[in-house]
Amino acid sequence: MALASIPGGEADAATFYHDRIKAGDTSAYHDLGNLLKNQPGREADAESAYRDSIKFVPASCSIAYWSLGTLLQRQEGRERDAEEAYREAKDRGLFLAHLSLAEMLARQRGREQSAEQAVSEAIEAINAQRAQLTPEEGRKSPAQSAETYLDHAYAEALRYRGIVRARQPGLESAAEAAFRDAIAVGDGEARHHMAILLANQSANQSGREKEAEQAFRDAAEAGVPGATANLLRFLAGQPGREAEAEQALRKAIDGGLKDAYFTLGLLLAERPGRAREAEQALTEGISAAAGETYEWLGKAYDWLGYLIEQQPGREQEAESAYRSAIDAGVSDARMRLGSLLEGQSGREKESDGVIVEHVG
Repeated sequence: MALASIPGGEADAATFYHDRIKAGDTSAYHDLGNLLKNQPGREADAESAYRDSIKFVPASCSIAYWSLGTLLQRQEGRERDAEEAYREAKDRGLFLAHLSLAEMLARQRGREQSAEQAVSEAIEAINAQRAQLTPEEGRKSPAQSAETYLDHAYAEALRYRGIVRARQPGLESAAEAAFRDAIAVGDGEARHHMAILLANQSANQSGREKEAEQAFRDAAEAGVPGATANLLRFLAGQPGREAEAEQALRKAIDGGLKDAYFTLGLLLAERPGRAREAEQALTEGISAAAGETYEWLGKAYDWLGYLIEQQPGREQEAESAYRSAIDAGVSDARMRLGSLLEGQSGREKESDGVIVEHVG
């Protein structure tokens, strides 16, 4: 068993790697970087170790550049540094770096042209790797087969191509084609992305609702993270299916899906006479999400504030909800809080300050 895998053994492992380095084994720099990269607050030390590996072990620096890229990619504001590291790795012949670069660029808005190129180069690299496979590699079990790995990599690259094209107006059909190609070669996540694409199209192009719903269901059945929650959101937005959506949401809540609380709250808030139930759903969702991070949490506080504000005598509760929404990053809640304070005698200046901060 590796020292680092033993609870509390990280310090011993670090000492071991430092001793190897002192003894002249420069290959330990990379091992040290791998040890430190997952330790909170040690990112700079991990980066230093990887850069030392690049400096002192040039023969195998491609893998160190790739490891450096994966480290930097997780740090806010270091995307360009990560890209540079990935490019260095791929230019030195590391196949893995092609796919990593394509994945990173596919997530960056405004980099669509670079992402398209990276995806195309990744597919070319995958095909080149496949052409080099020996018969012995083809006889390995599916779990070990290099060809199986390349199949997965190819499917991922097609998904990234779909993601990039889905963001570009006029390329929706090309994006759908890329997602369908990825699905055809076994990529489950592409089902979810295609469902989102079709759902967005259905808002402006009738007749695609059933396709979108089925794609969401397929993705949910495949266990794709977030697919069930998005299926429920989609159903909740379909006119005439509110009762069906409510039933599905309550079933999902009973099954432990916390995201469903927020969607249920919004659904009920828009139905006449059900504001109290909407408030209850949002309150229960906020309570269930305590101590965790959810994208919808700030919006839940904001909606809760709005619902409570409509009830005379509950201004203090509404204010508290709005402030929680602001703390969670919902800037629009400042305007609603300012409006709430403006209606309270003696708090006009405080209201102005909140609104000015929002505008600023």
